[in-house]
Amino acid sequence: MDVTLRGYLNMKGEQAWEAIASTLDDLRKKRGCASIVWHPIVFGGARDPGFDQLFWRIIAHVRETSGLVTDGKTINNFWRVLSKDYSSFNFD
Repeated sequence: MDVTLRGYLNMKGEQAWEAIASTLDDLRKKRGCASIVWHPIVFGGARDPGFDQLFWRIIAHVRETSGLVTDGKTINNFWRVLSKDYSSFNFD
């Protein structure tokens, strides 16, 4: 999350990118996934200048490494279709 990187961890610029890239690369090797939260106020440099470009750098990195960039609704719909035959996921 943008606030965690900048606020709690006091990271910015390349230090923040290195932490993100390392985490994404580790997840890719494990065939894992990540969810990111980027607040709208960050875009356009309104708060934490440079973090808007960091967001797009994350997106580019995931795409360049054959990852999927999507939204939560799409993932939810995917798993609901995939798990429809499992009784533990059948809520009807």
